[in-house]
Amino acid sequence: MSLRPDPTDPLHKPSRRRAALTALAAACLLLGAAQAALAQATLSRSAPAQTAPAQMGAVQDRPTDPDARIAAGEAQALDEIVVRILPNPEVSGDTFTLGEVAEFDGFDVAGAAALAKLSLGRSPSPGRTMPLSEPLVRSRLAGLMQADRVRLIVPRNAQVLRAGQSISAADIESLIRAQSLKDAGGDPTQVKQEILTPLTDLLFPKGEVEWQVEPLGKHLVPGGDRSYQVIAQVDGKEVWRMPVRVRQKVYQTIVVAKRPIRRDQLIGSEDVTTVRRTVNASREAGYTGNPSAIVGMKAKRPIAQDEPISETIVRAPAAVAEGGRVQVVFETNLLLMEVPGVALVAGQVGQFIPVRNLDTGKVVYGVVQSDERVKVN
Repeated sequence: MSLRPDPTDPLHKPSRRRAALTALAAACLLLGAAQAALAQATLSRSAPAQTAPAQMGAVQDRPTDPDARIAAGEAQALDEIVVRILPNPEVSGDTFTLGEVAEFDGFDVAGAAALAKLSLGRSPSPGRTMPLSEPLVRSRLAGLMQADRVRLIVPRNAQVLRAGQSISAADIESLIRAQSLKDAGGDPTQVKQEILTPLTDLLFPKGEVEWQVEPLGKHLVPGGDRSYQVIAQVDGKEVWRMPVRVRQKVYQTIVVAKRPIRRDQLIGSEDVTTVRRTVNASREAGYTGNPSAIVGMKAKRPIAQDEPISETIVRAPAAVAEGGRVQVVFETNLLLMEVPGVALVAGQVGQFIPVRNLDTGKVVYGVVQSDERVKVN
């Protein structure tokens, strides 16, 4: 086989050979560039970008290791405090805290305890509700160190209820009646009481209730109208006060005139009777329910029919009449002497009256005895 160049070969000429070599070198360069681009694309898919564009500002590099990213998420979860507001919590005090209306989740026990003490403001009135909104709670959280770690969950239409205890108007009325009767000192069966001030059922906060029923004024006798100041305290704090007007009617069995009685008339059993009637002890003191205390007495003034007869309008009959004959008695340890005399005025037993000694004509003074005798010293 001959190694000499073939004159018919296109590459036999030197210029053509050089052109072919140049083209081959360019093809090799293109192939290398394509392989480098492929390798870069493969590397990009296997690792995330490590920096953000410069115009967005520098930020902290994120970990490229999946395990590192999981660890960072777990650390953030451990630091978070979840606050769940209850749908319908109930409180009892004048103010309430976050711990009374919410539940807490998280591993930061100290942080949750601090949040539980956070005051959310004044409670509603006993038995009333008020809305619990997310803006309200967040406004109270503002400024706390734990605020940026709180995840707040507030249900729709959440409301807080102030617990209370109901006090009936009948219970209040019973307290007033008992105190009024005690102050009057009357027999419960003989006293009728009416509460003139309207009373309604009340709602008080939870706690121990104490009552004070104090009289206003100095109405210390049965009968008539009187006023009381009623005060209620819950756990030593006053929650309610009100003045209450009470009307008392005292019933007594009393002696009244059965028919008209003249002045100085000796009252007999046929002239009186007894009835049960409302009296005012402040004006009608001295009335009696015993007819025997009136029978045998004399009227000091005319007494109308059905008029109550008190001891102040009757008197005992005179033991001696004016101008009547009496025995004038003089008595000492050694001497007893009786002489006839005449009473110059009418006198009752025990009354000091003048009498005239019929033996001497002299006027002496003595005490009327029960048997028409006047004793002098």
